[in-house]
Amino acid sequence: MLYSISVIIKARRRKGEKEMKRSFWQYIGVVVCLILVDQISKQMIMSFFEQDRLYPVIDPGFSILIKINTGISFGLLQGQNPYAFWLMLNNILGIGLLLLALYYYAGHHRLLSIGFTLALAGCTSHFFERRAAGGVVDFIVVDWFSHRFPYVFNFADICIVMSAILLFYHIVYIEKELRHYIMARFNTPQ
Repeated sequence: MLYSISVIIKARRRKGEKEMKRSFWQYIGVVVCLILVDQISKQMIMSFFEQDRLYPVIDPGFSILIKINTGISFGLLQGQNPYAFWLMLNNILGIGLLLLALYYYAGHHRLLSIGFTLALAGCTSHFFERRAAGGVVDFIVVDWFSHRFPYVFNFADICIVMSAILLFYHIVYIEKELRHYIMARFNTPQ
């Protein structure tokens, strides 16, 4: 990412700040839509199914099991209130950094923008839910052949995992190509 900062600064000057802000707000609109999908899906699941009871949807493959996660990822620190403040603070800092990254990359790198959008939607949805209800509703269970994935997750978790995959792909493959392009451009003999 460090190599692309100079390219982005130059592109911002060429493209115009007004167009960049419009692109940023379009991504924020997508974030809001993803948060709504996550929250509505949780409300629907909570109203139709009982907690801690397994409902096979596609057997084997996909089931619904409602769990309330008061800890962090994969149920770690479950019910440990001394860490709640630090968890909220970490969430707020993460959301702020993702907003900043989305603002600077919106309109330049579509893959990065989509990755930051997905991560921002997942983190923000978890933050609001944790703040309102004290925990996150997880309800998706995946079976792989005869093995059940040991963790229950939700739509926001899927957004976060997809963003990690996109950002990893960008760092490993696209950033490498951009670095070679910049090095070739600036290291040419005069």
